[in-house]
Amino acid sequence: MKLIDMNLVEFSTAVNSDQPAPGGGSVAAYVSNLGVGLARMMCHLTIGKKKFLELDQKLQDEFVTTFTALEAGYDRLLEMVDEDTESFNKVMDAFKLPKESDEDKAKRSAAIQEATLGATKAPLEAAKTAYECLKLTPALIEHGNVNAISDLASGMYLLEAGMNCSILNVKINASGLKDEKVAQDFLNECKLMQVEAKKVIEDNMKVIEKLL
Repeated sequence: MKLIDMNLVEFSTAVNSDQPAPGGGSVAAYVSNLGVGLARMMCHLTIGKKKFLELDQKLQDEFVTTFTALEAGYDRLLEMVDEDTESFNKVMDAFKLPKESDEDKAKRSAAIQEATLGATKAPLEAAKTAYECLKLTPALIEHGNVNAISDLASGMYLLEAGMNCSILNVKINASGLKDEKVAQDFLNECKLMQVEAKKVIEDNMKVIEKLL
């Protein structure tokens, strides 16, 4: 059964077990997905309402464009819930390969590196997706339904949290890569996202706090 086909209790129970997966990566992707969901919920509660329809058509179109763009991130992050666990399982499978002969050891080592690279790229993509969605949220503040502004803010915080948790998974998997340059490039990319995401949150909250 796919993780996203589980109900909430089943997924929570699977996390709260002695099994290593689903772990932080899948949970991070789901947290980010929920963050996008909250941002889009605010949009659902805005588009079509009287106050929104009184806006200039250009402003309406821009708002709807952001709403639509967030949908792609929402869908991708939901897929990443399973993809992260699948990438982790490939690493575990690689470690189980035979290591009797030198040829076995070489094949096993190569398989481990390939799987580890995949397990690093998966949370990196989840982090990037969460980050890109977070960058879209400022466009929703001014004309969004003020009664749902706390939901948007909650979604922003969840996106940042999910992104940071995904980055933790990037770091731990990157530490197993033999190609140090590739690993460092991943880490540098993550550091930049964290700095910029923090600024987005801070700038957004300066405006949102006045609306609460």
